[in-house]
Amino acid sequence: HVFPPYQGAPLFKESFLKKHPEIKKPLNKLENKISDEDMQMMNYKVTVKNEDPYTVAKDYLKAKGLIK
Repeated sequence: HVFPPYQGAPLFKESFLKKHPEIKKPLNKLENKISDEDMQMMNYKVTVKNEDPYTVAKDYLKAKGLIK
């Protein structure tokens, strides 16, 4: 399977950020942290291997030392 390069970006309404300003700092930590290869592997795990997206993301963030 081939996955194209991926330029991920969080998308949400400005009203969400106003209600949850605490999300801005953690999201900014992700900037330039996820390589194309990392994103392709996570997409593969979810779409081909049917792994849970939450678990895939959590495992990635833990492996990169972004969460405990």
